[in-house]
Amino acid sequence: MSEVKKGTVKFFNGSYGFIAPSDEGKDIYFHKSCINIGVKTLSENQEVEYEIGETDRGPVANNVTPQ
Repeated sequence: MSEVKKGTVKFFNGSYGFIAPSDEGKDIYFHKSCINIGVKTLSENQEVEYEIGETDRGPVANNVTPQ
């Protein structure tokens, strides 16, 4: 199981977005399919928890959950 990280939604357009990690690392991409089931949308500046996943294009946020 991956380590759970915390961050803030920097941008979300309904399909994809970016999270600013609380550890001040690089922003991380997420797709709406990576938001936990039952969550309809996310707002900018909303705090979230997530896990890091890897793709051929680099790291992505998985299991994004609002706080």
